[in-house]
Amino acid sequence: MLVEEAKNKMEELKCCPFCGGEAHVHEHILHGLPRTFGIECDVCGAMTNGFYSYRAEAIAAWNRRVSNE
Repeated sequence: MLVEEAKNKMEELKCCPFCGGEAHVHEHILHGLPRTFGIECDVCGAMTNGFYSYRAEAIAAWNRRVSNE
């Protein structure tokens, strides 16, 4: 059970940094090319800058925030 909880926590997307809306992972599959992943806000359409080879990389990029310090 702990492994499943850790996996779910790692895949949680933070709210959009621009509008606070929910976001989802896009999986892009193009013929003959490796699949890539990106994140998009469901409300305002903000997206990760580019696409990532791994789902976890895309989630980490989306969840990264500038420190308030």
